[in-house]
Amino acid sequence: MHTSEDYRSKYGPMLQLLNADADLRFIRETARPHERKGLLHDFETHRRQAIQNYLTDLCKDYDQLYQIAAIEALRNPDLAAYVAGLDKTFRQSIRAIRARLFFEVLFPSKTVQRFLLAAFSRLTADQLVLSMELMRGKLI
Repeated sequence: MHTSEDYRSKYGPMLQLLNADADLRFIRETARPHERKGLLHDFETHRRQAIQNYLTDLCKDYDQLYQIAAIEALRNPDLAAYVAGLDKTFRQSIRAIRARLFFEVLFPSKTVQRFLLAAFSRLTADQLVLSMELMRGKLI
């Protein structure tokens, strides 16, 4: 099982990819005009795929942790309520991130992108890692 530091280091790059404003700005400012559109498209495509891969791994790690927590929760009603709350937060965050990725493809305009960033903020992604850290902390 990973330690909370492992979760932060393992999924930190995903958190950065979710907020790639500086990377996008760099491409817009430095790419040659005739290459800019293609570079932005390729970057966004690879960024979304990398995030999806991270989410898959994150869910696997979470499910392993949840199985251990569920067994412990059978003996402790307070832990059961706590784990249920964290599970709800985790699953909502996963859905929010996947929705954001879906809408980024559906509505690629800059105006919509700003709305998506506001609607599905970094806080959502941080909640994923925090949920795992909190659950692990309760099990130690």
